[in-house]
Amino acid sequence: MNLILCGPPGAGKSTVGTAVARELGREFIDGDQWLEARWGRPVPDYFASGEQALFRAREAQVYAILAERGGLVIATGGGALLDPRTRARLERSGVVVGLTAPVPVLAGRLNGDAQARPLLAGDLNDRLEQLVRERRALYASFPNQVETAGQPVGAVVVEVMARFEAARGYTRFELGPTSAYYGRGLAARLPDWLGAKDLRPPFVLIADAAIAATHGTPAARAVAAPVLALPSGEANKTLGSVGDLYRGCVAHGLERGGTVLALGGGVTGDVAGFVAATYMRGVAWANLPTTVLAMADAALGGKVGVDLPEGKNLVGAFHPPAVVAADFDTLASLPEVEVRCGLAEIVKSGVIGDEALFAGLAGGTLALEDGIMRAAAVKAGIVNADPFEHAERAILNLGHTIGHGIEAASRFALRHGEAVAIGLAAEARLAEQVGVTPVGLAETLEACLVRLRLPVRCPGLDPAAIRSHMLTDKKKAAGQLRFALPRRVGEVAWGVALDQAGEACLSQILKELTDDPV
Repeated sequence: MNLILCGPPGAGKSTVGTAVARELGREFIDGDQWLEARWGRPVPDYFASGEQALFRAREAQVYAILAERGGLVIATGGGALLDPRTRARLERSGVVVGLTAPVPVLAGRLNGDAQARPLLAGDLNDRLEQLVRERRALYASFPNQVETAGQPVGAVVVEVMARFEAARGYTRFELGPTSAYYGRGLAARLPDWLGAKDLRPPFVLIADAAIAATHGTPAARAVAAPVLALPSGEANKTLGSVGDLYRGCVAHGLERGGTVLALGGGVTGDVAGFVAATYMRGVAWANLPTTVLAMADAALGGKVGVDLPEGKNLVGAFHPPAVVAADFDTLASLPEVEVRCGLAEIVKSGVIGDEALFAGLAGGTLALEDGIMRAAAVKAGIVNADPFEHAERAILNLGHTIGHGIEAASRFALRHGEAVAIGLAAEARLAEQVGVTPVGLAETLEACLVRLRLPVRCPGLDPAAIRSHMLTDKKKAAGQLRFALPRRVGEVAWGVALDQAGEACLSQILKELTDDPV
């Protein structure tokens, strides 16, 4: 686990980082210096030549590499964590601690060094004030903050090490208003995390009926919450279920200032989150995912909702939970088929933005918990870049445009993860045929899915029914479906509309998916 120091120029990242590394017996790496050594070019040169974009791209590469290592103390460049993907990668790799100090103190520390910092060229105090003002939201978003002004370095080092030690044992991602925790034995920490977000009683725990029997009691006891059981399965992700839960919330005295907790998989999180978004015009909530699929994907991002007979997720809202607590201990009781279904979403994350994740899945070398956290990091980075799906967040729909049609056409006999796996295979073939990706990716992706014992075909389904359900999908613009299609492992095109030839390719692919084997 790495210790990552961030903050404005002059906050003391290099000085404190060097001292902390010495105390911990670790290697210290200054990100800017590492970048300069790797490419043999001083950082100010990029700015002097107008190549800031190249600098930021190389900066992202540096931290992607360092995030794969462990046991480091890393001092980041002042603006490195403005990149949501870089931030998520570093959060996955360790504990982020923000160093702070008032602007006059920062300026005093930088007075002899300002010329080496291109963003501070000119009047140091004015430029620094502007820079800190522009990045105030970023610096304030780090939960671990240590003030460096007026303290000797030794005292700052002690406090930084204490913050690092307290946060070891779990991984934390920040997604706007959501703090997401991953690890083991998290139930004991839950009251503190809820309190830190000012989530107050009365509490109501909405739990998957099957999960409630095994994990509901510890969660309910932790916050003294009554339990409302939601029958398991996608078939219960309906407005009817929501109505029953509303009445249960009323019966248990849930108030506007109270809190809903969701315990279960993706269906439970979607339904309970929708209840929270709409009960008394919105109450706070926390998500306690218990499945691979929910931990890796569904619990993050704040999209909540229910299905209609006409299609999936047609009624919903953006209502992020304040807390996500993914306790890996709950996975021990998960049926093996549900683990496989969750792996489909992890494969999707690898194709979207983590080549090493996909390689580990394809080669059978990846531990499940590591896969979950890597997938969560991919999603956290994308959600933070586009919280309300106005643009690139649409890449998370990879595999889902066809997958949702398959799931609905099967009348949910196919689980969500199984349908997504088939959708991934089909959309990779579509990407090849319409020229988005070179030939060969579909075969590579299918081989990975088959190795994970996930389906890549759905014989017996009606291709016309799949197409009909796809047409009611919400991923449309100007009446036309928009696809997320892979360009290569690690890169996805979004907003892809099909021309007439593409529509013909899609029809042929759906026919081949559903043909009975000879």
